[in-house]
Amino acid sequence: MIPFFYVLIADGSSDRSLVPIVSWAIRQVQAKASLAPPKFIVRGGQSIDETLRDAISSYRPDLVFVHRDAEGIPRNSRRREIPSQHAVVPVIPVRMTEASLTA
Repeated sequence: MIPFFYVLIADGSSDRSLVPIVSWAIRQVQAKASLAPPKFIVRGGQSIDETLRDAISSYRPDLVFVHRDAEGIPRNSRRREIPSQHAVVPVIPVRMTEASLTA
């Protein structure tokens, strides 16, 4: 079986806590999936479009998850920041990830 490989593009390093959650979600959909270790990318000051392009060309993942915290901005506005394209999955928690996981 060919391992399933994904990339998680995040706002900051503390969003690494999403990796096990994303892996769990994939296994809920495909229980027998063999997951390759994911690539975690902090985009820093780079635009989402540029980071996404770089990630796809460099790593050739099966899926790319793009994380954006809502930070008080309406969910639909955050969703529009993430390109709608094949194999790109938006991840937009309503609360900051760190707060959600420690609450």
